[in-house]
Amino acid sequence: MKNLRRREEGQALIEYLILISIVIGAYLILAKGLVETKLAEKMTAPIRDGYASAYRYGHPKAKGFSDGGPENHPRARGGNNNFRIFINPK
Repeated sequence: MKNLRRREEGQALIEYLILISIVIGAYLILAKGLVETKLAEKMTAPIRDGYASAYRYGHPKAKGFSDGGPENHPRARGGNNNFRIFINPK
């Protein structure tokens, strides 16, 4: 009976299992918090909105015809606040 108490073969395995369960629990709590606060959507909003418009139209607040009207669009006529950049080729 004394021999069984001194054996510590499974201690490292149990410690690893406890450590893994703590890491997984922390990840689940963090993931649930990100979903509930919609933090990921708030962080990607500038990329979805401003950068997409800047890439498509050349201005972060520009809109095209499919977005409700050509506002701040460099090539469209009839929109509000259009800006023009003319480059003289000569």
